[in-house]
Amino acid sequence: MVLALVGLVVGLFRLFILLQNERRVRQQLNHPQQLSANNALARVLSAAQGPSSRLEDLELRIDEAILGELPKIERGQSLVKLFAGLAPRLGLLGTVLSMITTFQNISLYGSSDPKFLAAGISQALITTVLGLLAAIPLLFCRSLMSARSRILLQVIQQKGLALLAQQHRHEPSSNAVDQ
Repeated sequence: MVLALVGLVVGLFRLFILLQNERRVRQQLNHPQQLSANNALARVLSAAQGPSSRLEDLELRIDEAILGELPKIERGQSLVKLFAGLAPRLGLLGTVLSMITTFQNISLYGSSDPKFLAAGISQALITTVLGLLAAIPLLFCRSLMSARSRILLQVIQQKGLALLAQQHRHEPSSNAVDQ
């Protein structure tokens, strides 16, 4: 349960940060001319502004800026995913250990008391349930984090490509023949 609690705290905190980033990006979309350093989209678009006007250089700067934002956007997801995968395995470990203890006690003291056997099986089932109860909310949280970060990244990539397309339209054709 501690694993689930820590995972949910991390997941909900990172989800809150993602939603804040999405809100800031939406604000940036409403005011595209005023680049602010408090959102990923503005940082990507401002990275495109530089001394070189060549399309290839612009594309490299945008790609580099997007790759720089990716770890910030996806931070915490692998930890929540690890906890979600670890929780049921810890429950299974508790089940196996409870059954081993139960069978060792039966071999030492005999099986004359069914309450003794039932207590061991009950403990084994409780550890399984706790592992699953820990994993299920973590899986939902991880899925939500992944979806939100994917949406945010798509918006940033889309606007970066739009900037490239706009720059390409304004670039003088390199195939023009001098007369």
